[in-house]
This record gives sequence, structure tokens and C-alpha cells, in this order.
Amino acid sequence: MVKVKAHLRFARISPKKVRLALKGLRGRSPVEVAEEFKFMPQKAAFLVRKLINSAVSNARNNLGLNPEGLVIKEITADSGTTYKRHWLRSRGQVDLIRKRTSHLSVVLGERTKQAVEKKNRGEKQPAAVKTKPRRKATSKNKEAPSTKH
Repeated sequence: MVKVKAHLRFARISPKKVRLALKGLRGRSPVEVAEEFKFMPQKAAFLVRKLINSAVSNARNNLGLNPEGLVIKEITADSGTTYKRHWLRSRGQVDLIRKRTSHLSVVLGERTKQAVEKKNRGEKQPAAVKTKPRRKATSKNKEAPSTKH
């Protein structure tokens, strides 16, 4: 199995903000994700799109793979170094400002034969993220029907 990697280190954005953009990307096509992120206004979306395009270029140029046959196997945002700055306050005090950085990495792999067959047959692939079931309505939540007209 072929693995293609790309890294973006010391990105000037908090890893917490990047992780919001990374939810639900595993198992999806990198070409589709890059197109989707093109229209998102967040800085994290721009950086992730740039990283995914770099990984696709690595696959195409270094290994001769077709970008349509790739899938995102792993994508992470780890914390990098934190730049520390001071903000002068009243009465000779100082506040600490933390400018956080991120290390982003992506691993692309080839799509499995079962996933390709399901896609060709039109079957839905299992979702990467499980959702919680909705709460059942209780007697407290239900409103009594009104008899007044």
C-alpha cells in the first residue's frame, strides 16, 4: 500500500482552530476536499487546502499516482512552538501573550477496491464521524394541546 505524506510546520494559527476544519475529512477524496475548502473564509481552510494540494502533487510527481484514486488516510494538527510576547499593563505589571503555532500533516493512500465498487454502484460509504442519537421527547418537553380557539 502506497502512502504519500505532506507536512506544514510552524503555521501561525492555533491548533484548536485548525482541528475544527479537520473534522470529518478522513476517508474522503483530497480533490473534493480541496474544492470544498476553496470557498471557506477561514484561515485554517486555506492552510489545509494548501497542505492537501501539496500531498496530491507529491503523489502525482514523485510516484505517478492518479489524484482521483487517492483518499485521506490520516490528517492531524499538532501544537508547535509558542511565541511569548509581553503586553505592558498599569502599575508596572505585564501580561503574557501566547502566539501559538501548529504542525499540520496529512497522509494519503490509495482507495480500496471495495470503496471504489461501492462508489460505482452508488452505495453510500459509512460516515467517518458517528453522531449521537436525538433525545426522545418527554412529558416535560411536550406542550399540552390548547383547547381555546
